[in-house]
Amino acid sequence: MKKAFILAAFAITLLGSILYAQAPKTQATPKKVRRPAVAGAFYPGNRLLLQRQVDGFLAKAKKVELEGKLIALISPHAGYIYSGPVAAYTYKQLTGRDFDTVILIGPSHRGGFAGASVYNQGPYQTPLGLIEVDSDLANKIIAQDKSIRYISQAHNREHSLEVQLPFLQRTLKDFKIIPILISEPSLKNCRILADAIFKSIKGKKVLIIASTDLSHYQPYKEACRLDKIT
Repeated sequence: MKKAFILAAFAITLLGSILYAQAPKTQATPKKVRRPAVAGAFYPGNRLLLQRQVDGFLAKAKKVELEGKLIALISPHAGYIYSGPVAAYTYKQLTGRDFDTVILIGPSHRGGFAGASVYNQGPYQTPLGLIEVDSDLANKIIAQDKSIRYISQAHNREHSLEVQLPFLQRTLKDFKIIPILISEPSLKNCRILADAIFKSIKGKKVLIIASTDLSHYQPYKEACRLDKIT
């Protein structure tokens, strides 16, 4: 009786293992791709035209000798016919360098919110291809403070960070990004975000890019005057 019970239990276990092995495996849901929102408006929507334009801007920009370790850059955000030549000077400094992750920080033009919105979802897409998001590092940053979270509406149509990506794709290789948006750039919010980033990036080669208007609507002479005193 005991021997028959053991054989029956073994048979049931074996049958269960076979059925489990034959069962279709549940596939992980692919992460949603963030499609380009301003391709064809702020920059060319065609891959070859975009590549030629960005490469043309970079060819005319000069690389300068930087002292010390490069940790951050500032770049404008606007249509490439306005900001492209200036942005190229920023990204020219990346030639010959490599980073694990590029953290992009910019202002939100799509509604107000407190704190910061850190994108931790699927890859960003441009006409030049997909850029993976460093979701693990993004989640570490989010975990540092309750005012830091992911707000999908803030990122869906935002251009301030998207226009940076084709320049990164033409100057860096094998990198990931973390897009971060701020609606209220108060000193308090900036300090909270800076502290969260600093605590999270240890052990990684990270570059920070701040996206800004630089000069907005001023006449050329007035913009030059302001540049000299700021």
